[in-house]
Amino acid sequence: MTAVRAAQNLSPEIAGAMPVVNQLVSDLLTMSRPPTEDLRVLAAEVGVHEAAV
Repeated sequence: MTAVRAAQNLSPEIAGAMPVVNQLVSDLLTMSRPPTEDLRVLAAEVGVHEAAV
């Protein structure tokens, strides 16, 4: 998550538009139960929405 956060801080437009970033954040949300607040914020920033479980 640290690398994604660093990329997002450097270029939020590019990081949020990359499918691999969106998939990684989505996977992290799925695997982290419950997801941390930091992960939820990052997901919102890159446009990934947490699925209802």
